[in-house]
Amino acid sequence: MTVPPVEEPLHRSKPTAKSLWQEYRLFPDRIELDSIPWGTVRVPLEDVKAVAVRPPGVIFDLFRGDYGLGELMRAPKLDLADLAEHVALEKTGFWKQFRFTPDDPVAFKAAVDRALAARRRTQER
Repeated sequence: MTVPPVEEPLHRSKPTAKSLWQEYRLFPDRIELDSIPWGTVRVPLEDVKAVAVRPPGVIFDLFRGDYGLGELMRAPKLDLADLAEHVALEKTGFWKQFRFTPDDPVAFKAAVDRALAARRRTQER
């Protein structure tokens, strides 16, 4: 019996206190977000609408005019996103967003942007 090879992520966010020691991984076809309430959440890249780096204080997005109340109510925070710069992952489905704090939000967003661009290029062929 052969064991399938372990798939290495394109990008891995190290667990930190801000992420509540959760790990976040990007693969060529999906994003995996460890979370306390749901275990590992898998978001296919085809479901990703946008990714943004956001400042601390998710509730203040209402006053900044970036998101409406309905959107924020369906945007669970997987860690301490209210206390630190974090990533807002907009997607299709019931949960419109996930808010989470990778060890380097800017690098995580850049990696997702590259993966989305590569996915678009392969679909255009």
